Amino acid sequence: MMSDTGSRPALAIGADLSAMALLIGAGVIGFGPLYGGNGYLIAGFGGLILGLGLGWLGARFRFGMLTLSAATVAAYLLFGSALAVPMNAIGHVLPSLASLQSLLLGTVQTWKQVLTVSPPVGAIPGTLILPFLAALVCSVTAASLALRLRRPGWAILPAGAVLVVAITFGTGESSFPLVQGVVFAVVAVCWFAWRRASHYTGQFGSDADQTGEASAHRSLRARRAAAAAGVVVAAVVTAVLMQSIVAPADARQILRTAVVPPVDIQNYPSPLQSYRKFVKAGVDPKNVFFSVSGLREGTRIRLATLDSYDGNVYSVAADGGSGAGSFSTVTGGVTAPADPYLTGTGQGTAETITVTVGSLPGVWVPDIGYPTFLSFAGKRARQLTAGLNYNATTGVAISTTGLQPGDRYTVRTIVPAATEASARDTVANVTLPQNQSVPDAVGAFAAAATGSAQTPSARLSALSTALTKKGFFSHGLSGDFTSLPGHGGQRLTRFLGGTQIVGDDEQYAVAMSLMANQLGIPARVVMGFYPKTYAPDRSVAITGADLHAWVEVDFNKLGWVAFNSTPDQNKKPDQQIVKSQTDPRAQVLQPPPAPPVAVSAPNDPATRGGKSTKITTSTIDTVLAALRIGGSGLGILLILLGPALLIALLKARRRRQRAGAARGADRLSGGWDEIVDVALDLGTPLVAGRTRLEGALALAERYPSASIMPVAAIADTGVFGPVEPSAEDTAAFWTQVDLLVKEMHGSASRFRRLKARLSIVTFTARRREATAMRQKKKNGKRRSQ
Repeated sequence: MMSDTGSRPALAIGADLSAMALLIGAGVIGFGPLYGGNGYLIAGFGGLILGLGLGWLGARFRFGMLTLSAATVAAYLLFGSALAVPMNAIGHVLPSLASLQSLLLGTVQTWKQVLTVSPPVGAIPGTLILPFLAALVCSVTAASLALRLRRPGWAILPAGAVLVVAITFGTGESSFPLVQGVVFAVVAVCWFAWRRASHYTGQFGSDADQTGEASAHRSLRARRAAAAAGVVVAAVVTAVLMQSIVAPADARQILRTAVVPPVDIQNYPSPLQSYRKFVKAGVDPKNVFFSVSGLREGTRIRLATLDSYDGNVYSVAADGGSGAGSFSTVTGGVTAPADPYLTGTGQGTAETITVTVGSLPGVWVPDIGYPTFLSFAGKRARQLTAGLNYNATTGVAISTTGLQPGDRYTVRTIVPAATEASARDTVANVTLPQNQSVPDAVGAFAAAATGSAQTPSARLSALSTALTKKGFFSHGLSGDFTSLPGHGGQRLTRFLGGTQIVGDDEQYAVAMSLMANQLGIPARVVMGFYPKTYAPDRSVAITGADLHAWVEVDFNKLGWVAFNSTPDQNKKPDQQIVKSQTDPRAQVLQPPPAPPVAVSAPNDPATRGGKSTKITTSTIDTVLAALRIGGSGLGILLILLGPALLIALLKARRRRQRAGAARGADRLSGGWDEIVDVALDLGTPLVAGRTRLEGALALAERYPSASIMPVAAIADTGVFGPVEPSAEDTAAFWTQVDLLVKEMHGSASRFRRLKARLSIVTFTARRREATAMRQKKKNGKRRSQ
């Protein structure tokens, strides 16, 4: 069913377009967390305005589907250079070969690019094609349906498709969800109710005036307005209540989480395994790991945040509940944590440091606080950036390319304001991976040290005090007191259960973290650096002497607060006591450092039976990701090709109903209707009220090679004759109809044939005829009464 756009008031058409603009605009705003900045608004609303304009022109001048599609493609290429890929356009406005190439390739590649790059993606060339293309296509479709159909409610579907795209391709963070939901629901309901009321008003308004039923019509209109108002109120109340009730505690499920293959952090050994190696390398003060400028007093440089202990190594859990192992690819700036309490009270200090790499090995990138921007410079900048991965929860960054001497980068970051917790502060309800194979000595020492302490801060203070007072410091280097490396179960048992507690940051930090977790306090180990002296106005050389490990505990409204548990480095153990307790066989019994791939705990169900489930899980994730991508592509194809397929199916269904009518006369009459409809689709309308023979004469002039007159005569004879046509006669008649239709199509150009197959003129014409007939019958009954 089509509406006559030319007969509708300009104000009504403007209301339709305004409603579509609000609905689609609500979806465009949803791209905010994904893109950042305002580039997405220019691209999205630019596509929206273009699409609505094309939809109006198509309805005003009755463009066919092919004509409207061609105009949409032309607008995409002409205006897309300025709105979606301005960096490739001439003067940031005019199309160029580079911008046209980006636009054409972007229709296929942008979807994957947006999903495989860590947000915000607005600064990455080509990514703005997504909001521009989505808004353009959906607004053209929505405007066309709203202006052309007598039942325009279908226009809400393509309008809502923009919101669906923004959600599925976006991030776990929503942009003004309450505003979006309320605006979309209220506008959709109000507009649909208004169009329904307008439809009924236009259908019998004049008759009501003629028959004296104007008061009944006004009453009906009032009831419909009241019902629409009630639905709007219900929609608003429901949206507000649902926002407060079902606000997701966890990140919503989006394509990004399934498509982006996360970095398997367990492919990189925990740097804590190499703690003593770092220490030995730092014996020479000339061996500078890296230099940092802009480092303020008291700021700690983080190398890695570790949250999982398996009895041998403290490492990063690949999929632990703390999110420490969730790294995502970064090609531009990195994203600060959305939760303000991760950065203290949200009043952290903004700082900028520049790091120049020296002899520091590995993939771990030193940084501070929670970076909001990290940019490499120098010859390897592009290579390092391509391998940069970032964890927004912990602020840790790695570059899978690996750091080399001379690499340089700048970090803009937020350093948390909170530095210590008080007795009134409570620990946060954060989930950490379950520690495995923790030695009994850890729990025994924790119980003895905390005693009657009740609050988390009091217990942590008791643990720190016990370790620093009872313990002694030694790296176990040449000429130093004996202190074995490592932090496995046997090493911790000897560390806490011996006559004297001797070790360095590696053992003390791991021991305190395990004790805190045993007491129900969420704690993790951080390995990093902080120098003995700070010089914010100049570059500071960081060596092995500045290497440290400490404990962090998560407090409500404070974030992760650092705790030290290592004695002063000048506090040395009694050498004779150490000798009497040292077992020479300890070196043999001490297990070697774990291999680069983290060792699973003995009772880890993932390794029972000698078979790992990791490959199976990865394979399933890959298959699911492929299915989701395929489904997204199929959905896009359905949006683009769906109308054509629907028209073809409706025409095939109409032909089957005509050829399979119960009465033979109806089958013959339907065959002639099929010929008339084909002629109308091909651009040869017949004057209403003509007989079949008169119509056949008109068609014979247009299609002289087709045998139209005999077919019309057969139809007239069968319909008006005294004998009901047999099934054989009607089957033979439909064979002639099909041949005649084929000849009529063959006489037209290829473009005209394609346009005819996609035309919906016949549906609207038949609908108007049926409506006119029903209205005529109603008028006749009223006059007879």
